[in-house]
Amino acid sequence: MILVILIYSLITLLKNDFDRYNVEVQLIKYQEKLSDINHEIQLLQDELELSNTEEYLEVLVRDRLGYVFDGEKSIINVVKDN
Repeated sequence: MILVILIYSLITLLKNDFDRYNVEVQLIKYQEKLSDINHEIQLLQDELELSNTEEYLEVLVRDRLGYVFDGEKSIINVVKDN
């Protein structure tokens, strides 16, 4: 009877250790995901701050509308398909 109790206790302890290991692995995985998300949030916040500047608006106007200041020349690259 004591042998059965010892075997059961050993199995329970091993199972608990295995479960704890799995939880720690998941915790590390989620911490890495959280770190990636926090990095992405920081990049988006930086881009938002940049978008509120006149320089950024100037780049958008020049890029999307092809705006050229007086005295500047506009260069358009044409790519030919073979």
